[in-house]
Amino acid sequence: MVQVKSKRAASSAKSKATPKSAPTPAPVKAANPVVSETPELDEVWARFKATNDPVLKNRLIETYYPLVRYISERLLATLPRSIEVDDLCSAGLFGLMDAIDGFDMGRGIKFKTYCGMRIRGAILDELRSQDWVPRLVRLKANKIARAMKALTARIGREPTDFEMAEELGIPMQEYKEMAEESNAVTMFSLNDKFDDGDDDGGLENSEIVADVNSDTPIGLAFTGCPASANSPNPSACSHTAETVNST
Repeated sequence: MVQVKSKRAASSAKSKATPKSAPTPAPVKAANPVVSETPELDEVWARFKATNDPVLKNRLIETYYPLVRYISERLLATLPRSIEVDDLCSAGLFGLMDAIDGFDMGRGIKFKTYCGMRIRGAILDELRSQDWVPRLVRLKANKIARAMKALTARIGREPTDFEMAEELGIPMQEYKEMAEESNAVTMFSLNDKFDDGDDDGGLENSEIVADVNSDTPIGLAFTGCPASANSPNPSACSHTAETVNST
C-alpha cells in the first residue's frame, strides 16, 4: 500500500515539475482599419467637392490609404508568391483616387463601402492586364483546380484522369486537352525557394534545373576527362586513348 502511494506521489510531483508546452499562437490576420466618419472629415469632404483642392484630396488619400493596404494584403493571400504587395497597393491607390473624384455625397452611401469596391476592382484590373494567359484558359484551369480539390477531399487521395473527367462530366479526351491547355497557366521564378523539407530554407529553383552541357559524373568516373563526358563516343577522347594504350 505504501509503495502505491509513493508511486502516485512521484508521478504527481513529476507532472508538476514538467512545464506544459505553450499553446500554439493563432495566425495573425490583417486588422480591418477603422476610419472614423467624424464631423471634421465630413467638412473636408464638403470643402473638397466645392473647391477640388488637391491639398484636401491628399488629406483624404492619407486618411483612407489603410484600406488600400488592407485589401491588398487580403488579395495577396490568394495570389502566387511572385506578386508583391506593394504592386497591389500601387494599383489600389489609383482606384482610391478615382473613388474620391467620383464619390457623390448626396447618395447617402458611406465612402468606405464605395471605395472598397473601387480599390478591389482597380487591383483586379491591373492583375488581368498583366496576365499573359487568355481568360478562357484561366477559367478552365480554375475549374480543374476546384474539381481536383473537391475530389481529393472526398476520396482521400489524388484522383486519376478518369475520375477527374467523370467529376467534370466531360469525355476523357476533352479533359486531356483541357488539362494540357491549363498547364501553361503556371509560371515559376528561378529565384523562388524549392522547399524540400530541410531546415536550411531549401534551394533556389535555379540550382535544381538540369544543365545538359555540364559534365556527367558517370563520364568523369570512367574517363577522368571532362571532354568525353558529353561525347557520345567516350573512346574518342585522347585522354581515354592514352589510358588504353598504356594498359
